[in-house]
Amino acid sequence: MDNPLPTIGLVLTYLTWVLVIGPLWMRDRKPFNINSILVVYNAFQVTLSAYMFYEHLMAGWLNYYSLKCQPWTIQMDQCREG
Repeated sequence: MDNPLPTIGLVLTYLTWVLVIGPLWMRDRKPFNINSILVVYNAFQVTLSAYMFYEHLMAGWLNYYSLKCQPWTIQMDQCREG
């Protein structure tokens, strides 16, 4: 990156919002009730993590993968002539 100013500006803007503006804005307000949204979000995250774990296993160990030496399979259509 040639110029660090955009990154520094974004970090300072974020810190100003979180440490100054946000607390001032929420001072006289009740906390948001987002329990049901978090339950749905967490269920989605667990489901997605389980699916990615399954796909990871299917990419190797559950798809005829062996920790011993794998046999070579050379097919004629994979060979190049010339």
